[in-house]
Amino acid sequence: MEELIAVQVMVPRGRLGAFHEFFGRWYQGTIDQLIARGDGAGPGISERPWANGTEDDQIQDAKYVYERISVDARRIVDYWLEHPGIPVKGRMLANQLNLAGSNAIPGTLSSLGRRSKEVGRKHPYTSEPDYGGGSFWMEPVIAEVFRRAREKVLKRVQTS
Repeated sequence: MEELIAVQVMVPRGRLGAFHEFFGRWYQGTIDQLIARGDGAGPGISERPWANGTEDDQIQDAKYVYERISVDARRIVDYWLEHPGIPVKGRMLANQLNLAGSNAIPGTLSSLGRRSKEVGRKHPYTSEPDYGGGSFWMEPVIAEVFRRAREKVLKRVQTS
């Protein structure tokens, strides 16, 4: 495996989520394919906030996202659903969930950003850059949508 090095980058606060998604795509090697196809690999794609649309639409979109995100991204979302609206440092989140470290959080969340984009939504979390991996959280209103979506997913799994 190629040697990994730590890199620190300054990103405008309002663009942090887009940066995480862009970096996640680059890291997975899909960025060149997206640029070649013109799928808008970077910021600027029309994305609706999670507050937009009917309640049923919100829950259906959240269900789609929740079912398709990576296992570790789902663990982060589950943590946020139990602690809505409470900012948590990346380092603490990584320790709490036994992830590789605070630098693993943005890459782990890339699947959440990608799946949200697939349903035309912005990423459902808020982040604030800071030393120690920044802070991340899900607003209570969005957490409630995802909580209800998770219930539908779990109910379907239990009846299968």
